[in-house]
Amino acid sequence: MMAGCLLAILVCSSVHAQTNSTLVWQGVVRSYVTYLPAGYPAGGPYPVVVACHPGLSNATQHATASGWHLVGDTAGFITVYPNAMPPGANPDSRLWNAYDQPSFVAQYDDVGFLLRLLDTLAAAHPVDTCRVYFSGFSSGAMMSFRMACDAADRIAAIAPVSGGWGYGADGSCGDGQCNGDPAGSCGWNMAYVNCTPQRQVPVAFMKGSLEGDNVPTCRASTDSLQRLHWVDFLDCTDPAIDTVQRAGETIVRERYDDCIPGSAYHFYTVVGNSHQWHTPATLMQWEFLRGWSRCELSTAIPTLGSVQPLQVQPNPFREGFTLAGVPPNARITVVDATGRAVYEGGPGAIRTSEWARGLYTVTVQDGRDVRHVRAVRE
Repeated sequence: MMAGCLLAILVCSSVHAQTNSTLVWQGVVRSYVTYLPAGYPAGGPYPVVVACHPGLSNATQHATASGWHLVGDTAGFITVYPNAMPPGANPDSRLWNAYDQPSFVAQYDDVGFLLRLLDTLAAAHPVDTCRVYFSGFSSGAMMSFRMACDAADRIAAIAPVSGGWGYGADGSCGDGQCNGDPAGSCGWNMAYVNCTPQRQVPVAFMKGSLEGDNVPTCRASTDSLQRLHWVDFLDCTDPAIDTVQRAGETIVRERYDDCIPGSAYHFYTVVGNSHQWHTPATLMQWEFLRGWSRCELSTAIPTLGSVQPLQVQPNPFREGFTLAGVPPNARITVVDATGRAVYEGGPGAIRTSEWARGLYTVTVQDGRDVRHVRAVRE
């Protein structure tokens, strides 16, 4: 019951940052949800993360599962959750036209729709068009890969989760199989695709270890071949391999950072997980994405912990909280959902026993550096 109350508080208090929009593409009304970060419009231009939902799902459900907009609220990027088209009568069950075979939505040009969405977004908001990123889960991961293949001139980097294609039996399409035909023997509609982007797009891919290679549904059937394909395409050398703990999960990281300048390939395996949006996925993928710009050649990948995030501890809170990642001379301001300041002062333990339950915005100013984070008193 408490979780439901907290969710209601978050939704009701954050509604000003959310916009439900439509546009017409191919004569069809297409929909998407946009979240603007805390502090908007000051501080632009803003990077954009386009988060594509999985198959038989929709934008609203993926927003709940992935929480990209919550990270964007603090990190300062615009989040867009686009809706694919439904293959049947259920409007809440949608699929991307992402080279899967047979495709049940082949009549829809999803690449064109997403490019028009980016144009529409840039016309309405101060967007950093050099820092447009795509992510997605399952069918949405496949759509992220398709955008990297078909629209590399518009995308800085991608971060797909648990989804992909076949790249021929050798991973390099050298066997001539990569012609869009069905990959066969899969429970999902996998296809062989010859992906040759116009530029070397950086990729960070995440999956669960229980998805395996080629079993049981081919949702991750291309793991080994995918690695071969992208490492070859990006001309990468041997990776750095380590194991880290994030959000209570164990992640094996294979990081190919020595690639063609302006590119890299990271492969993350979450130990013990299956086909799901993994708890550490959003933050880890953003830590990769934020280091890339389509307009600059850079091999600088921010390592975990290279920039300490602004965190409220605990969150949600009751009697009080502290802030992690705050310089000692920073100025702290906390406002409630009505915009009323309830705290102004320096860092340290902030007592909240007299505060009402609800959503609060914490602003930390250190010279010209201004950061925001939201927190909930339960």
